[in-house]
Amino acid sequence: MTATDTGSDQLEAGTEADQKLQLDVKVDEKSACERHVVVTIPAAEVERYRRKVFDEIVPKAELPGFRQGKAPRKLVESRFRDQVDERVKSELVMDSLEQITEGGYFTAISEPDFDFDAIDLPEEGDFKYEFEIEVRPDFETPKWEGLKLTRPVVELTDELVDGRLKRSLSRLLEGEAVEGPVQLEDLVTLNVSFKRDGKEIGAVFDETVHVRPSLLFRDAEIPDFDQHIVGKKEGDVFTIPVKISDSAANEALRGEEVEAEFEVVEVRRISIE
Repeated sequence: MTATDTGSDQLEAGTEADQKLQLDVKVDEKSACERHVVVTIPAAEVERYRRKVFDEIVPKAELPGFRQGKAPRKLVESRFRDQVDERVKSELVMDSLEQITEGGYFTAISEPDFDFDAIDLPEEGDFKYEFEIEVRPDFETPKWEGLKLTRPVVELTDELVDGRLKRSLSRLLEGEAVEGPVQLEDLVTLNVSFKRDGKEIGAVFDETVHVRPSLLFRDAEIPDFDQHIVGKKEGDVFTIPVKISDSAANEALRGEEVEAEFEVVEVRRISIE
C-alpha cells in the first residue's frame, strides 16, 4: 500500500469449523502515523452470527406459556432481538479487528479509536463501522554498509580507577567539618535564594552538595560552579546569575535569567586514604 492509495482487500471464508469473516477493509493514510479504517461486513455474515446466537438461546429460552426451550423460534427472535443484536455487534467488531490485526494491513501502536455505543447494527444489509488508529510509520532503511565508525578507547589506569572509587565512596560518607576555605570535592551545606528583579521567587535551605564543576537544580544548571565557590568559607554569601531551563515547569520563567544568592552554612571534607 502506498502513501496515497486506499487499500481494499477481501478476506475469504475458511472451513465451517473455523470459518473466518468475509470482510472488506479500506485503509486510508491520514499521515505517516495515522490510518482511517473502514470495515464492511456483508449482510450474509451478520445473519450467520445472528443465527449462531439464536441457536444457542432458543433451547434455553423461557417465555410465558411455554416450557423452557419449547417457545417458537420466531417468538424467541422477536423477544430477544435487541439483546442478541448487541452481542452480535460486539462479536463482529472483536472478530473483525482480530482478523485485521492478523492480516498485516499495518503495525498498530495504539488501540483502535472509535465509539462502540455509536455503532449501529442494521436490521438488514451490510454492517459497517470505522475507526482511527496510530501505526508504526513505513520508511526505507538508509544504506549503512561501509559506514566508518569511531570506537572510543579508554586506557584503564590506576589513577582513573582510584578517582572513580573515591567519587563512589564519597556519596556514602559524611566527612568532617572544616573551618578553612572550600575545596573541590568538599561537601557544602547551602541556603539558596532565587531572585528576579529583586524579588524572591524561590528558596532552598540546608541543601548539601558536592563541589564539582557544575551544579544542577530541577529547572536550571550552573556551569563553572566550582569556580564560584572554591575558596569561600562558612558564612560567606555570593551571587551567581542563573538561566532558567526552557522546559521549566513555570512557563513564565522559561529562558529567563535570575539571581541565585548562596550562603555557605557548613563545609565538610571527605578524606579517603
